Amino acid sequence: MSLHYWIDAVLAGSSAVVFVLGMILYMVQAYQRTQFAPSKFWPSVVGTITASALQQTAGKATYYAAVRYGYRVGKKDYESDRIFWGPREGGEKAMAELVAAYPVGRDVWVHHEPKNPANAVLEPARNTTLTPAVFYYAIALMVLGLVGLGAGLYALSH
Repeated sequence: MSLHYWIDAVLAGSSAVVFVLGMILYMVQAYQRTQFAPSKFWPSVVGTITASALQQTAGKATYYAAVRYGYRVGKKDYESDRIFWGPREGGEKAMAELVAAYPVGRDVWVHHEPKNPANAVLEPARNTTLTPAVFYYAIALMVLGLVGLGAGLYALSH
């Protein structure tokens, strides 16, 4: 088999991988939207911040907002750590501001899923991962993967 054959095969294979990565990114975004959108309309109860600390991620220069809160739905107590949809890791300044916004003892509105009150969020309208740029990036990966796959398969067949 010639060098051209292997180049075309690598093009087709790597393009398939790029397409699959784009599809996974798109599906993660779609799943997050199914969680994010309805939470804006969940019922809310008053909860209390039980822990609030800035932690450095092990071995990295990123920080984590370790915020926990307790709340009661009906006659059952719950605890959660979801502030908003998306990761709570980032630069020191941004995470320190997030921790400062939720000091221990502060009362907060906790929005909880009606059928599963253990699923809760403090800021349902805020999502740090559902940005148009990520959506367009996923679409671009899928298109690029399809174009490359088509070109690679065409070259292999001729």
